[in-house]
Amino acid sequence: MIDGASRTLSPEQTAAAHAGPDGAFLIAAGPGTGKTATATERFCWLVEHRVPAGQILAVTFSDRAADELRSRITEELRARRPDLGPEVLDGAWIGTFHSICSRLLDEFAYLVGAPRELRVLDETGQRLFEQRLVARLRSGEAAPLDPDSFTALSVDDLDDLLRSGLRFLLKLKGRGITPERFHKRALELHTQHWDSPADGSAQQAAHAELEAIEVLHLVYRTYEDALASEGLRDFDDLILDVIDALERVPEFRRRCRERFRYLLVDEFQDTNRIQLDLIRLLAAEGFGNVAVVGDAKQSIYGWRDAEIENIRSRFGGKRLPLTHNRRSFQEILDCATAFIRRDPDFTDEPDLVATRGSADRPVTVVMAPDSRTEARSVAETIRRLYRSGRPFSDIAILAHSIRMLPRDFEDELRRQGIPYLTSGGSGFFDRQEIKDVLAMLRLTERWNPVSLSARRP
Repeated sequence: MIDGASRTLSPEQTAAAHAGPDGAFLIAAGPGTGKTATATERFCWLVEHRVPAGQILAVTFSDRAADELRSRITEELRARRPDLGPEVLDGAWIGTFHSICSRLLDEFAYLVGAPRELRVLDETGQRLFEQRLVARLRSGEAAPLDPDSFTALSVDDLDDLLRSGLRFLLKLKGRGITPERFHKRALELHTQHWDSPADGSAQQAAHAELEAIEVLHLVYRTYEDALASEGLRDFDDLILDVIDALERVPEFRRRCRERFRYLLVDEFQDTNRIQLDLIRLLAAEGFGNVAVVGDAKQSIYGWRDAEIENIRSRFGGKRLPLTHNRRSFQEILDCATAFIRRDPDFTDEPDLVATRGSADRPVTVVMAPDSRTEARSVAETIRRLYRSGRPFSDIAILAHSIRMLPRDFEDELRRQGIPYLTSGGSGFFDRQEIKDVLAMLRLTERWNPVSLSARRP
């Protein structure tokens, strides 16, 4: 167990962190059940069992999460094994999929034939690159894309394909589908579906689909060629290059498997196809040295091409559930679990147990017809709580993000004189552009043309 400065792990967390170590394990961490503490303990436990920190690969989904995990592991090992010294994690592999792959390509460039200098697009650079490419495609500069050469697609159809097609194609790239593979498979499906078009209308639709396939293939191929001509890679290229090297160079695969005796993957429900392929190639047979942490219920990045089947069916590890929630009261957990079980895929979802116990208050669900009515109901509830003696500072309004919270909420809070602070972003009235507009309006309201004209030279 973790002791000292850290809180004690629950028996569930201890069982999950100390499983194996050999074998495939799925730590099914429900919300608020301490998955980061469990991952930290597993890493430290492996080190205490004479596994060098540099032979454990820990993969997370963001630089901030990687920094937090590294910080917590460092703190734990310093408390439990001061003899290892502060440099124990100097060679540790704790990072995102992309940073790990970048490091592998850099270290083994001589072996896999990768360039020593990798120029990788960050998120901003990626958006700008895509916008520039679409503009060049529209102008005909990047590829021969003449609207007059298409007989079934209109100019608007072509514009829609250019505007939204690239994002669709990049999702295919996240599944490891190349431009050529897409083109071949799309034509196969087209032939199967339009084997014998019945009439003129069907023939026109079939021809339009065929032209769309050719346009999408051209866009995808042009995107890849533009990256290559500028010596650039996107994030998926880093993973795909490592996968290619693992499959193409047996010595590279042998060294990686020898290097990483154990793998630990966080937020496994958010992995996509190529990330799972990478884990499979780095791992022992049958994922025999891999522990993943995740929760299928919390898979929210399908729009980013995360594949929930990775955690549901493609990873066959022993399931180790974490069910003791440290954040919420029991009433909230019971309500959430009952709601989730309405999904046929989660009817067997285990109960979550609140370590804080019961709040002795029911959860109220309000179905409002619109955001204005919802905001008024929330503000009135806050007023009632305040009049009953509850300070405003004890009350919170939670939303997916500040920008997703309707402006009606801030309007209603201000109308009813309820003070509030926004966290996680700027509220509507706190945004600089809104402050500027309000300041101009106040200036206009106070403007006295007589006094102003008297000041003019």
